[in-house]
Amino acid sequence: MKRMASNHRGFPAALRPFTLAVVVYLLLLSPLTMHAAENIPAKAAKSEPAKFTPTHQVVAGDTLYKLARTYLDDPAKWREFLRYNQVSNPRRLVPGSELRIPPSTAYVTVIFTHGNVSLPSGDGQPARPVEVGDRLTEGVTVNVGNNSYLSMQFSDDSIVRVLSDSVVQLRKLRESSGSSIKANKLSRIMQLEEGNLDISVTPSKDLKPHGKTRPNTFEIITPMAVAAVRGTRFDVSASDAGTTSGVTRGSVDIRQNTTSGKAKHAALDAGTGIMVNSDGKLGKVRALLVAPDLSAMPETIRDTDYIALGWADLIGAASYQIRIASDAEMRTVLYNLESAAPMVKLQGLPNGSYVVGIRAVDADGVIGYEATHALKILATPAYPFHRQPADKQIVGSNVLIECTEVEGASSYRIQIARDEAFTGDIIEADQLSSCSHTFSNLENGSYYWRAGSIENATDVALQGPFSGPSRFVVDESLTGSKDGPPIAYWMDNRPLGLTAQIASDAGFANIIQEKALESTQIDLDGLPSGTYYLRLQAKDTEGYTGAFSAARIVKIKIVEQVIERTWADKAK
Repeated sequence: MKRMASNHRGFPAALRPFTLAVVVYLLLLSPLTMHAAENIPAKAAKSEPAKFTPTHQVVAGDTLYKLARTYLDDPAKWREFLRYNQVSNPRRLVPGSELRIPPSTAYVTVIFTHGNVSLPSGDGQPARPVEVGDRLTEGVTVNVGNNSYLSMQFSDDSIVRVLSDSVVQLRKLRESSGSSIKANKLSRIMQLEEGNLDISVTPSKDLKPHGKTRPNTFEIITPMAVAAVRGTRFDVSASDAGTTSGVTRGSVDIRQNTTSGKAKHAALDAGTGIMVNSDGKLGKVRALLVAPDLSAMPETIRDTDYIALGWADLIGAASYQIRIASDAEMRTVLYNLESAAPMVKLQGLPNGSYVVGIRAVDADGVIGYEATHALKILATPAYPFHRQPADKQIVGSNVLIECTEVEGASSYRIQIARDEAFTGDIIEADQLSSCSHTFSNLENGSYYWRAGSIENATDVALQGPFSGPSRFVVDESLTGSKDGPPIAYWMDNRPLGLTAQIASDAGFANIIQEKALESTQIDLDGLPSGTYYLRLQAKDTEGYTGAFSAARIVKIKIVEQVIERTWADKAK
């Protein structure tokens, strides 16, 4: 999801001294102190991400005690450096020499992936796909591709959601055991080269009786910023234009950390955000954009070949981030998109319940609050098309209702009601082997009819959506029915252009007709008797083309010509 220009190519040397320290703290908790992020160099480019090198180059003043505190979060573990390094004099480290950092046993668990999520090999070999259940360890770099998504869960239940077009590296994963007076210490440092992270950090439970606080470390490093967080909900985005952050829970203190001059500060409360330019300059603190109004979205969709979800445009929004997930926590995201307009178009969502999340993005790329909307997809098995009676047709009291069959359906249900919403009494014919039924002795008046398909592929019969209701009028004075030309039609008021294909086979290898339709009806007159397959493809005024619909089965019958014979014509 490219919110701003991506393809990060490194920053000029003159800009590298600028970093941003972002300290997030909750009410009733002390401000979190920054840990030694300066010991971890930033990467320079997406195309060739820097490989994690678990070594430290000794500088004057280094001691094993200090290194154990920095890298292992516990100065008492300084002897572990001796196990992995040849150190002639532990009391006097040689400046310029390299020490291997003892490996970590901590990991983060992959709880969801969608699309192209992979681990680059770095040795010319193909990237390895990331799968649910994988345990990612310190030093791993993860690439999340277009319309892709990754959710990772840490041991304290903190969640990191990596959005589309992102590159992130696990720079540090450490867990040090505590004692009766000291709590466990967790250190998580991630480097975001580009893209967007949506993060929920579990508040620290690090106070023990008569003991001292051992604050957990959760840091996000970008080429221009370091965000150190503790118990909050926020997002971080990185691109060539700069780094942005918005906070929806907790408090944020931002300071400019520069090698020259006095560092500038900015305070972010919940509901505010900021942009840091590529030159390290702090932008103005601004209020986050409010959550968009999604009340115009439908609650149920019965046709997924073309889905258009719209909402009211928000003043101040330059674009929108869209997520469609199967859970309210947005961990299992199936669609991860961005749109400049207050609308998203997609296709192919299977039956199920979903949550749509929409966030407005301002002109600087600061992401606002998210609005969510429950959406139900009930599209398969597809509904039949109508054959007869035609819409608004006047018929006698005995009404033959016919509709197309549907590829994959095993039976059909036809319903008749007096009201279009089918809230009153309903006359029903169920478990029909073919999509036709005669309803007898109907009283005069207006009626509506609709049909649905039933699939028995599993132990439980699954009914798809009903077709849109079609109206007919009963007049008892009519003793017979007048058959019109064979047609198929459906009730749909969306302003879409439609292309119809008719084939003699279900795979549409032998297409007999293909034509653009001017209405939601296709004439079948002229087809020889036999079985045919019909499908549609929608295209809107902006050129977006949906998928082909499920095939409907049309059976054209032989109409026998009845000739009246005189007495003289009869056989002698």
